[in-house]
Amino acid sequence: MFTISSRSIRLRVSQTALVVCCAAAFLLGAPAQAADLEQVNGSLKQIPADAAFYSSMLRNREQIEAVSRSRAWAKLTSLPAWQMARAQLNQLPPQAAVALQLLQQPENQQLIKLLGDMVSEEVFFYGGASCDNFAELLGQVSGAVRYGPGPAFALLSGQQHGMDPEHLRVAIILQVLSEHTDSIKAPDFLIGFKLSNKAAAEVQLKRLEDLLNGVAEQIPLLKGRVKRQKSAGGDQLTLALDGSMVPWDRIPFKDYEEKGGQFDNLQKKLKKLKVTIGLAIRGDYLLFTVGETGDVLPANAPSQRLVDRPELKPLAAHADKRLTGISYVSKGLRTKFGTSPKDIDGLVELAKEFLKESDLTAEEKDALGKDMSNLAKDIKSLLPVPGALVAFSFLNGRGMEGFAYDFTKQAKDVGSKPLTLMNHLGGSPLVAIVGRAVGLLEKYQMVAKWVKIADHHVDEILVPRLDGDQKDKYEQIIKVVHPICERLDKVTRTLLLPALADGQCAFVLDGRLKSKQWFAAMPAAEKPLPMLEPALVFGVSDAALLRRASTEYRSILNELLVKIRELNPEFPEAEIPPPKTSELKSGTLYSYPIPEHLGLDKQILPNAGLSERIAALSISREHTERLLEKNPLKIDGGPLADPNRALVGAAYIRCEGIIDVLVSWVQFGIRLTPVQKQAGGEGDEQGAKPPWLGMLDQIPTALEVLKVFRTSTSAIYIEGDALVTHSETIVRDL
Repeated sequence: MFTISSRSIRLRVSQTALVVCCAAAFLLGAPAQAADLEQVNGSLKQIPADAAFYSSMLRNREQIEAVSRSRAWAKLTSLPAWQMARAQLNQLPPQAAVALQLLQQPENQQLIKLLGDMVSEEVFFYGGASCDNFAELLGQVSGAVRYGPGPAFALLSGQQHGMDPEHLRVAIILQVLSEHTDSIKAPDFLIGFKLSNKAAAEVQLKRLEDLLNGVAEQIPLLKGRVKRQKSAGGDQLTLALDGSMVPWDRIPFKDYEEKGGQFDNLQKKLKKLKVTIGLAIRGDYLLFTVGETGDVLPANAPSQRLVDRPELKPLAAHADKRLTGISYVSKGLRTKFGTSPKDIDGLVELAKEFLKESDLTAEEKDALGKDMSNLAKDIKSLLPVPGALVAFSFLNGRGMEGFAYDFTKQAKDVGSKPLTLMNHLGGSPLVAIVGRAVGLLEKYQMVAKWVKIADHHVDEILVPRLDGDQKDKYEQIIKVVHPICERLDKVTRTLLLPALADGQCAFVLDGRLKSKQWFAAMPAAEKPLPMLEPALVFGVSDAALLRRASTEYRSILNELLVKIRELNPEFPEAEIPPPKTSELKSGTLYSYPIPEHLGLDKQILPNAGLSERIAALSISREHTERLLEKNPLKIDGGPLADPNRALVGAAYIRCEGIIDVLVSWVQFGIRLTPVQKQAGGEGDEQGAKPPWLGMLDQIPTALEVLKVFRTSTSAIYIEGDALVTHSETIVRDL
């Protein structure tokens, strides 16, 4: 029986008992965790282990009531614009009035009450194992159109020869479906709703049954297809459909055949295809199902449950929390939708099909084909192996907290070390995203290798086929480009990438700069307006190498400008001068002052700052100075509370600060809005504001309400075989 308690079981133990429990969990291992997961109320324990996906939304009424009782909601709903919108809704047109009268009928009022009850406690979504097969079929169809050497080549070559691409695309899809008829079946899908009043649902189910039977009496095609049955699992109403109801004979399959009878088996399969739509009451749940049969979810608890899978074990540590959502996506389903080695091989085979049709020599085709295969091998070495994904969230007393466990196996070590850049984000920015790139030099060398191989093929295959003038121009350009590219490659390989071997990088957005007039054409503001300040910060392994790299890049660009002028004397003389340098407390500032005739505020100064361990690019001297100095992120606990923790990445968003910036500029924009003084006319007053301007005045207040979202932080780290994202959003009422 699908029976689940409607209330969450909370674990309440004393501090001493908690220590004992932790010790027991350590000694007993996995069985203790499984026992903890039994505390999770809801549908999770009824889901089979082979589920393709599962997602639940919990405590919906509790969250909605918390919002409706908040001061922020009261402030938002007290706005004149809100009141005006409600008044407009009350002024219904005659057609809507008839619908409103129908809704006022007692049975329909009961239906509305039932709908509210259905979404109050729990709503969950479930896809059975058949969803994996359905997704694989979709992937095969999509892959054939995009990557399949035969079908895709036909499509592209057909387009080149003026053939109808839509006709070719349909032919490809039909060809793939005819080759995989065993996979053509309705996937099992379900939406479940937790009920507090099962009797009300049974009444509405009977109403729906009567309605469908009435429709079936009028439509012969539906006769006998509506069924109501009771079982050990509960009460179920189904509508059985099948392929015989579709006039497949009217579809011109023969127009897409390459040979007679090519799609006969496909037509037979489509005619036998079954789809059953069901509505069932099981235990405390109302289930809407779509599948080949009405038995999408087993009536009794499955012997192998999703909750017992090893990927769900991390949830055990939080089973006693006020859970608001649980999600799971299987490894199989994620594999079907990601770029796979098979996709890469398909692209290579497609390219080789085009090579066969080219006028290249056999030796040239063979050389290109071998390099394509080797390129595919290198690309496939970078692809991760998809794994299952588990995520859950809960209310923690100061907002929303959540964890996501991604069991994808990365092709390379993602790098998990303390992110020292967390101490160089400027204290309390608006946004900060920090990460660590691993194997930059190796990846660059791979790209450089293939650029050189491509260049070789251009010299060996393309250049000999150019006419005299084209060949002369190409050789003139290549004499300039080749030496420049070789210098760029050497500087990048030997200077830049070793200097940035630390691999850390951060994007930082701040908003501390203020001015009443940011550029000359801008009307002066009454109060200073904040400017958004984007910046990039890098961890530096060797500051001396980075300085040399910067000097070399400037030299290379100047050499390129000279060479361009030699090829084209009309090109103006230009040279990039050395940057202006000045000393900061924690490093050196390199900048190019903006010309005064542009009229920008002098605080804006694109620059680069460099210390022994940090490099920063920003638009102001003050921001760069803050970033170079050690100034830890100011946070109040949460995922990023420990700055010395080994992390793959981190994110911080100060939501209320972003709102403050937006409100300042919105208020400035509203003050600039032209107001036409109303003159004449009965009842008009000189200088009265038009109604639409009054609506604009309420935008800052509406934005202020969003400041209930204070900060959001995330930490990404390695735990066992999973890449974990731990996040928290702090919410405080106004």
